[in-house]
Amino acid sequence: MASSFTINIIGYNEDFVMAEWQKYITAFGGVTYLKAINKGVIDMESKDVVFPLLNNEKVTLHTRFSPNHTLTGVLLTVWIEKKDGNFFASNTNKKEAKRIKDWLFEFQNKIRVLNKRIIYKE
Repeated sequence: MASSFTINIIGYNEDFVMAEWQKYITAFGGVTYLKAINKGVIDMESKDVVFPLLNNEKVTLHTRFSPNHTLTGVLLTVWIEKKDGNFFASNTNKKEAKRIKDWLFEFQNKIRVLNKRIIYKE
């Protein structure tokens, strides 16, 4: 069964988070496409991403950006599709699952640091 990984990025709008996510993913190669937009929910797909957390395997990242109106932020959800068409499952790969979750938190922290730089420059 496919596992999704979700982080709640509070205090930032969807456009900002999406732009930073695309920059972040660019460092891992691959090409990102917009797949769907529905009532503020945006689905993107990044193909041929060289994913260091899975032994540099080329994967497809399926990413969803959903507004979190309650906490004024964005829910970022990622599914990882392997080259064989199967999705990463955290229940059988617990060590890698923790590393992937930490990787998402690293992205979240990168946004916070970037935002502080923007604020202090003004």
